[in-house]
Amino acid sequence: MQANRKDSSNLGNALRAVYQDAIGESVPDEMLDLLSKLK
Repeated sequence: MQANRKDSSNLGNALRAVYQDAIGESVPDEMLDLLSKLK
C-alpha cells in the first residue's frame, strides 16, 4: 500500500518531534561514567 503525501508529512513531523525530544534529554551519569571508561 502506498502512503500519500499527507501521511508521509505526518510521519515525518512525528519522527522529527520524537528526535527533538530525544536530543533534549540529558545523558545519565551512569552512561557518562561507562563512556569515560572506554577512553
